[in-house]
Amino acid sequence: MMDNNHVLCIYNRLHVSPHGDDDVRNKDEHERVLREAKISCDTVHISDRSFSNGDIIVLREGNNIIQNASVLYRLVTKSLICDILSGGDFYKTNDPRVHGNNIRFFLGFNSRPQRKPMFYKKGNKRYLLPDIHKKGEHLLDNMDENLKSNFGKLLKECENAVRRQHPDAFCDVFRNDFWRKLWSEIHWPNLCLSWEFVDISVKLPSQNMKCHLDYMNDYRTGYTYCAVISSVVDINGVLHRLTIIMASRKICGGVIDSIKKGIP
Repeated sequence: MMDNNHVLCIYNRLHVSPHGDDDVRNKDEHERVLREAKISCDTVHISDRSFSNGDIIVLREGNNIIQNASVLYRLVTKSLICDILSGGDFYKTNDPRVHGNNIRFFLGFNSRPQRKPMFYKKGNKRYLLPDIHKKGEHLLDNMDENLKSNFGKLLKECENAVRRQHPDAFCDVFRNDFWRKLWSEIHWPNLCLSWEFVDISVKLPSQNMKCHLDYMNDYRTGYTYCAVISSVVDINGVLHRLTIIMASRKICGGVIDSIKKGIP
């Protein structure tokens, strides 16, 4: 029943242009753009032999599995899905790329400036900051403290796995500290998380997010990496796929560049 179940693939923007959200809906066209950008576009398949007790949880970078499931993943995923499902319509989206329960929302920084502008001030200069996703804040503010702690540790474990693979990952100490103080340290003050953005979706295992390019991910050295956790979990006899994508934001890198250059 689980044979040929597709795992979500996300591709960093890298040097693909033009900038902005990719609105191409044709898979062949997507793959042509990816190939021209020298980005792998192989589809990942999971056979039923990969499942253990009904769950499959892998941490991936691109199409490469870089770490097998840990106990921590299993402590988080089922409770997190239950939390999300208990929100009813609150976490649902009209995004056409998400099927099934149509649940998709984000943690961390938005791809655009604040609706009610907020600024970082340095001397007599002001730098416009990106918004923080409100649905994600709602989830974290209302989450059980034990689950929230384990979820933060899970995000950190993913970061550490990427760091082990890529020594240059998250190499800008000023950038990391700057964004932590504005978001992740508010929720996890002792973890020193470097992720600036987390994409969460819940859908049926047989209904997949379409192949897409994420132009909002950063292209700067050390911040092109993303990690993905895909987990299929049985909730009261119904299988749900939880996908968590962690990445860096292009807009966050742009703010840091402006601050360092002294150009608002």
